[in-house]
Amino acid sequence: MFSKKFGRLPEQDDELFFDETEQHPVRASQDEIRNQVFAASEAYGLNCFMLQSYLGLSTSAAYDQPVV
Repeated sequence: MFSKKFGRLPEQDDELFFDETEQHPVRASQDEIRNQVFAASEAYGLNCFMLQSYLGLSTSAAYDQPVV
């Protein structure tokens, strides 16, 4: 999705979850991050809650920190 939107592969400091309405990589809102994780988990048949936990997104404080 990143490559499709920005025409390049993500670099080390780019956001994993980005706002698709922006012209450059900007961290997505907490709601958008949840939506992206949910969509990815559905697309690949994964458990959404386990995926959030694996990515360190199971607490609201995690949404304030960049995902590496």
